[in-house]
Amino acid sequence: MFNLNFTETFPNIDVKNEFSGFYIGQDGFIDVDQIIANLDFDPKHYVDFDFAMNNILLHILEKGKYNYMDYLKKLIAFEAYTGEDNMALNSTKAIATTIIESAKNNGDTQINNTIDTLIANIALTEENNQVGDLGQVNYIQFLQEKLGSTLQMEDFKTKNGTLTVSVGGEEKIFEKITLSLSGQYSRYLVKPNFNLKIRGKKDLFGRSQFKLRSDLTEPTFLRSKLTSDVHKKMGVTSILANYAIFYINDEYMGLFVLTDTYKLPWIEQVYGEKDTSHLYKCSLLAYLNEDSANICENENDDIVDPTEISEEWSTFLNTIFEAQSAEDIEDVFEVDHFIKEMVIEYLLGAWDHIQLGHNFYLYKQPNGKWIYLTYDHDHTFGINLDRLFLGYIYVDLPERLEKLDFDYPNYSFEK
Repeated sequence: MFNLNFTETFPNIDVKNEFSGFYIGQDGFIDVDQIIANLDFDPKHYVDFDFAMNNILLHILEKGKYNYMDYLKKLIAFEAYTGEDNMALNSTKAIATTIIESAKNNGDTQINNTIDTLIANIALTEENNQVGDLGQVNYIQFLQEKLGSTLQMEDFKTKNGTLTVSVGGEEKIFEKITLSLSGQYSRYLVKPNFNLKIRGKKDLFGRSQFKLRSDLTEPTFLRSKLTSDVHKKMGVTSILANYAIFYINDEYMGLFVLTDTYKLPWIEQVYGEKDTSHLYKCSLLAYLNEDSANICENENDDIVDPTEISEEWSTFLNTIFEAQSAEDIEDVFEVDHFIKEMVIEYLLGAWDHIQLGHNFYLYKQPNGKWIYLTYDHDHTFGINLDRLFLGYIYVDLPERLEKLDFDYPNYSFEK
């Protein structure tokens, strides 16, 4: 696309008017600076998607001053007037096709994931078409350089600070802390989540790592707390939750849900095992199958030789995947605990955990059995369950409406 001379390739078309959003110059080439400037990559403008705008890439390409999806489709339909095999045009069409398909099928709700996908797909197209020397510009490098400065991931983290906690009129002061942004899409919300770590072998009521959750997409601000209380009342091992008013440099940040987190200190405090090498965080389509061996991440970054640990982890997943009954795994997995978790997820309409391959940990306890641990309980009590299972409702497709089961509160567990 960057190495295509539009004026020479389409001499019988007013390309500046036909592709005005490409800002084609006198030399016949597009002005990438102008295109990038026209696209809206500000995460703050995409904070209220609430899972309805579940494809940011498509919105970025369509919702600016120009609809670049339409331009790409138009470009693919055009043929070169030269009658020759135009290598640059073929390459450009391949890239345009890749971008269109990526935008249509992409489910990202994060700006950075969108850019990574876009760059990766363009790079793959370049490799498959063996474009070679493009002459005008290395567009892979260009995108990374241009968008990298625009889309710096919000990786705020600092150890420069102290923590003062006031509980019941008493204050506790911690001189060594780490404060950072937390979450995935939530770090781009107007009220983000924060991670808080107390260092120096100090703790607050037996805990040293916490998460301050804004739960911004949860209108009642009750779900995380209630779900935690349900776990506690049932005697099911889980994180605890309460409320806290948060200030940074005496500036009021708001009311947050304060929870502990499944980290190595939590394991040591709850199970008595120091520096465990058997705690895995699972997200991004982790469904307790063999693929999860490479999806779930070990929380211990100091493992010297991961070979034995990885083999044990893979063996466990394979045992779970091939099991035909609970008896097949009861020696290696806390089956009763897992069943209770499934009861909680079903009764509370909690779809954002193993049902979605997301938001859970697996830990091998000192007794040799692995246990399933959930976190991020803001999407419980059925919130957004309709969008997850029903999708969008199109008034001009009545036949689609007839196929939908709107009685989602009474869905079976299998459904």
